[in-house]
Amino acid sequence: MIRTLSATLSAVLQVLVFAAPPFLVYVFTRRTARGFLAYVGLVKPEKRSRRPAAVLVVAVVPLLLLVSYLPGLREAAIGPGTVTGRLRTMGPSLDTIYILLVGAWVQTSLSEELLFRGFIGRRLVVWWGFAWGNVLQAMLFGLVHVVLLTPAGSAALRPALVLPAFAISAAYGWALGYLKERAGNGSVLPCWWVHGLANTISWTVIALVGG
Repeated sequence: MIRTLSATLSAVLQVLVFAAPPFLVYVFTRRTARGFLAYVGLVKPEKRSRRPAAVLVVAVVPLLLLVSYLPGLREAAIGPGTVTGRLRTMGPSLDTIYILLVGAWVQTSLSEELLFRGFIGRRLVVWWGFAWGNVLQAMLFGLVHVVLLTPAGSAALRPALVLPAFAISAAYGWALGYLKERAGNGSVLPCWWVHGLANTISWTVIALVGG
């Protein structure tokens, strides 16, 4: 009970922290909070975004699992300082499943999509155009995820694996940016669905199923 409550509060807090920068920028520049949800892409997507979102899930999940089982990356992915490492330590239980779902859908996917695609990516696209703006947000997304693979207490990511880990994370970020800007009429919701579902499946296999 305490662990699930702590996970819920942590997830909500992270969403608020990640949403704070765009909110402050919006209020400072517009002098109002009205319209903020649309500003970060929390709008209804068009139906045509469903097919590319489904294709992206089918493409991304096997890739994430394949990469996570490569020597070196496997050790980094299940290190004690990572999300999957902590879930693996907890072992299968209802509490673990709840914490996994909250972490996959709220703490990581929702907060990251609001910040990277809803705010950073959109601002970069407005300033630099889609081609450069989406590449820049994808590179930042990749860099952050490489850093997350080597937190304190986890297995270090070998230098030879840094570039592949960065490239795959950046490519994933680029695809999510494309989904938002080109197929989702500016909505982050399809990106959130893809990100949340991909996290749920890959975390379950890595933390609870894999040996």
